[in-house]
Amino acid sequence: MVLAVGLTLWLAGFWFWSDAHTHRLALFVLVLPGLVLNWRELREVVRGERWLWLVGVLLLYQWLSTFWSDPRTSPGGYWLDVVMTGSFLLAVMAVSRSSLVLRWVIPALGLLAAVVALGSLLVFYAEPGRSVAEDRLRNVWVYEEGLNPVWTGLLCSFGALVAAWKATREGMGRSRWVWLGALVVLVLGLLASQSRGAMLAFGVGMGVLVVMERRRAVPALVVCAMTGLAFFILLAAVQSGSEAARDMIGRGTTGRFDIYGWFFKQMTALDGVIGKGMAAPASVPEEEFGWFVRHPHSVYLTQLYLTGAIGLGLLLAIFTVALQSSFELARAGEALWLALLGGGCVALVFDGSYVFSLHSMGRLEPLLLLLPAALAVGRKAGARDLRK
Repeated sequence: MVLAVGLTLWLAGFWFWSDAHTHRLALFVLVLPGLVLNWRELREVVRGERWLWLVGVLLLYQWLSTFWSDPRTSPGGYWLDVVMTGSFLLAVMAVSRSSLVLRWVIPALGLLAAVVALGSLLVFYAEPGRSVAEDRLRNVWVYEEGLNPVWTGLLCSFGALVAAWKATREGMGRSRWVWLGALVVLVLGLLASQSRGAMLAFGVGMGVLVVMERRRAVPALVVCAMTGLAFFILLAAVQSGSEAARDMIGRGTTGRFDIYGWFFKQMTALDGVIGKGMAAPASVPEEEFGWFVRHPHSVYLTQLYLTGAIGLGLLLAIFTVALQSSFELARAGEALWLALLGGGCVALVFDGSYVFSLHSMGRLEPLLLLLPAALAVGRKAGARDLRK
């Protein structure tokens, strides 16, 4: 219970914690006591789950790569990131087998996402001169200027998938209407962010729910369709709304292919094998494109650029195992993990930076990728142990 509560509080920080450094350090305060109290269970988890050993190999390789980073920085500081990332994954794996995951942890995050989205919609568009057609929604509770619209959309996508899945699992009582209402708010927030990556994540995840849940997913699907239709009617009614809709659909690659090309040009043949090292800068100077590009805008390109084909191969192997576990759970009635992980894996082809690090510029990769992956692997292992 202590570990589940601490982990939930730390994950909730992605929706409202502005200081990334403090949020990272809060992991020790909120999660470490639970890890200490559950050390016997953690020992069994580490011994019995090979997926964690694969993750450990990648973390070790990322640390080793700091030795050949250019410009070289002290690799000693990277160990703190390894410890924090490892602690997070251990906490998720330890909690994964508990019934609290589906009864408390994930529903709490879904409802929090809806509350934050509703508050952001009301506060952001209450500002004079702002229009849903011209101003992309930002999570107003993170940073003074609000969270980046892309990451705001991805937070809404995560919450919307939780709400949609919960709506498929509830009966015809009041709780189903609560989750369908939350789904309306989150889909509105997703569309208002105008983030195509977030819409892609939600589309993939919703497709998984429709395929795996079939008729049970129909109410959620209808609600999504009606909410989307109402949003685009609103856009058409607002001045410049039709232009905003066309821009959202066809505004091009927003320079991403130029960014990708720049990073590939910086890589030698050796870099393609071993990478430039985790301590190497993964940003583009302002003079190249006229603006400072803070990260490669693709988790896979970032992994390739910094750790080469070796690191990218390990990352893909880790995701493959997690996707296999989530698919088996989906066939057994838990489609949420496949929806979240599948949507995250596809959407972050075009955004994000570090995956197995809490120092990512985007900050959300642990929530969007590591959380569903570790939960799926842990819950599948728990089901396997029960069968034995």
